[in-house]
Amino acid sequence: VLLIDFLALMVTIDGSVDDREILEAEARAIEVFGNFDREAFRERCRTPDQIPSLDKMVSFANKLLTETGVENLKLVMRKIAGADGVVKDAEARLLDRLD
Repeated sequence: VLLIDFLALMVTIDGSVDDREILEAEARAIEVFGNFDREAFRERCRTPDQIPSLDKMVSFANKLLTETGVENLKLVMRKIAGADGVVKDAEARLLDRLD
């Protein structure tokens, strides 16, 4: 669920949902993390108001993910941000907060 929330936040943070970002998120999440619930992810993208605060998600990530897991998450999120050809300001700010 934490992974889904992070990826849905990146997809929706700029106020729009781009299919290229969704497809990139799904492909990279499966590639890097293996089992990934596409339906739950797409539902979360449709209801971004239900995504927890970034601070809460970062706190959980620090407790649950290994250093490699954190790096993999950042990699996937960077790929999502660039999937539509433009890293928008909101996306860049989110990436900066994760670094």
